[in-house]
Amino acid sequence: AVPFAAETDRTGYTASRDTYFLADEPYSEPILTFEAWVNIPNRIVGSFSRMTILSTYGWYNDTLSFCVTKEGYPCIVYSDSEGTVQYNFKDGDVREEKWMHMAITIDAEAKIAYAYVNGELVGERKIDFDPLKTYSTPYMMANDSTSAKIYAFRGQLGSVTVYSDMRTADEIVADMNSDTPDTDNLIAHYDLSG
Repeated sequence: AVPFAAETDRTGYTASRDTYFLADEPYSEPILTFEAWVNIPNRIVGSFSRMTILSTYGWYNDTLSFCVTKEGYPCIVYSDSEGTVQYNFKDGDVREEKWMHMAITIDAEAKIAYAYVNGELVGERKIDFDPLKTYSTPYMMANDSTSAKIYAFRGQLGSVTVYSDMRTADEIVADMNSDTPDTDNLIAHYDLSG
């Protein structure tokens, strides 16, 4: 096996507004590391602000989403009864029309999220939600739970991996350069490659 990006002709799951994946059940542990291989066009049109990669599936419940903005920035979106907050990492852009590895890790104690693109740290953001919270609804991949599906993913997803611990920068680089996920603290791994 070789790292995902090493096979430039490799294909992933091509997302659309009409399709999605839904986890069998809610995760019992909080996500403190999110990683994904994405292939996103460098020009995206439409009246939307973000594209969902992984999000809790719930209309009336608190939700946590890992996304990419229309401008190509990795982001986290948290919503509850008080509103929605979007944390963008504006020094990273994954709209390259080639396979890019993105990761977001969360320091639960300090309440700081870090974003990486192709193994390089591209930003950090202070977060205001409880990162150790678990959610009562399953996670949806490549789409959102709104009826209009306005936050559906545009592009291809190669894989999505989530961990219950904050991965180090070295571990993220190792993950990026491996075709199989590390099983320590692994919550879920979805291989969507073709």
